Amino acid sequence: MKLLLVRHSQTDWNREPARCMGWAEVELNETGRAQAHDLGRALKDSGVELVVTSHLVRARETAEILHEELGGELPFVVDPRLPADVKVLTLAYTFFESMTTSAVTPGARRLPSS
Repeated sequence: MKLLLVRHSQTDWNREPARCMGWAEVELNETGRAQAHDLGRALKDSGVELVVTSHLVRARETAEILHEELGGELPFVVDPRLPADVKVLTLAYTFFESMTTSAVTPGARRLPSS
């Protein structure tokens, strides 16, 4: 079995000034949609058998476009376990959600104490 991991395509928050997205629901922009279509066409004959995504809009939209480009008949799963498992790892990062990366500098913010 071959496992391919794909990060979501471009959103406006990925562009300058880049923003920390965290769990914010940010859609793909036109460039991101084009990137997903291009990747889907490139993967057409790669043997992909299943598409799995998280619930986040940018990830789901990327996966839906890939799925469509791959013929639309593969199993498609929005796995509810993905956010819970990954959110623990990114808890500190979500404190900076929606801030520009230039605003997030060492010592500029203190994480709340638990």
